[in-house]
Amino acid sequence: MRHGATSLCVSLIFGSISAIVGAAAATPSDTAVMRVGNVLGDPAPGQEPHHMVRTQRYFAKLVWEKTGGSVEVRFLEGKSLPTFQMPAMVGKGEIEATNVPGFFFTKVPELGVQTIPYLFEGLEHARRFPRSRAADYLAAKIEDAYGVHVVSFLKIASSASINSLEPIRLPEDFEGKKIANIWELYETMYQDYPPAHLRGVGYTESVEGGLVTGEFDVAIGQLQNNHFQKLYEYYKHQTTASWLYNIYYTFVVNTDFWDSLTPEQHVAIDEAAREAESAAITFAAMGLPMLPVPMKPTRMRTAFPRTEPRARIVCAGAAAQRRRGQGRRERRRW
Repeated sequence: MRHGATSLCVSLIFGSISAIVGAAAATPSDTAVMRVGNVLGDPAPGQEPHHMVRTQRYFAKLVWEKTGGSVEVRFLEGKSLPTFQMPAMVGKGEIEATNVPGFFFTKVPELGVQTIPYLFEGLEHARRFPRSRAADYLAAKIEDAYGVHVVSFLKIASSASINSLEPIRLPEDFEGKKIANIWELYETMYQDYPPAHLRGVGYTESVEGGLVTGEFDVAIGQLQNNHFQKLYEYYKHQTTASWLYNIYYTFVVNTDFWDSLTPEQHVAIDEAAREAESAAITFAAMGLPMLPVPMKPTRMRTAFPRTEPRARIVCAGAAAQRRRGQGRRERRRW
């Protein structure tokens, strides 16, 4: 290991992090400030915010109101921290909280249940999940692995967007096509109909125009990202594969910070979380941006192959008891 260069880099990185998380506007001394690591960043001037940004802002507003201004949820500006390290940073107390996708919690592979194709059957099913026994089981796993307190599961996405030069209406329409795929999960749709060319394209490359270079006949991604990637400039058709998955962001808080709050603050934050969980689903449904130049919409006429029977894969440990202290979240059956 090159200790000199490494030490310098580490010093610079952690110096920057300290400056970022330490910077705060003046706050009354009796207000507990919850600094939250931000994955999504801020929208460009004049651009509508991502629907998860709207959810985060709404949650912060609710917490402030319901705690009478005694707790402030403060999302740190932009993508100011190393995103994949934020769950561990919360556990160590370097920041008070973060709100990240399930796959950021690499120590909890059970969160992959959210990506089992067609496990979730519709909007009402998605609404029930955050307060379900399955969510309890997953939250307990996260808490044990990271030393954090799980506050909420906030829905972000459930549909795959298939953008193509020719209409894609059936799984066999993928055969022989040149496909850009940013997620292995999407292979479920065409696994029995091999493409002529397949390449994984990451989000950054996609935003920089990697999907509209002429290399691909089909680009598969998340519906809410189409406008960022300007797919309307190249592809003529768009097919929505609804409920292929159901991804939630997980809002976690440092355990020591949580324990420092009063029981009344716990109850208020939990009430805010319940309202934010419902709002997240509404924002996700309403906030899908309209394309400046509409593509011709199509829809799959047949469902793609399902995996095992749903009863077997909901959660093997759904009956496991949660280890919850003050502020235990009320549950509904899933």
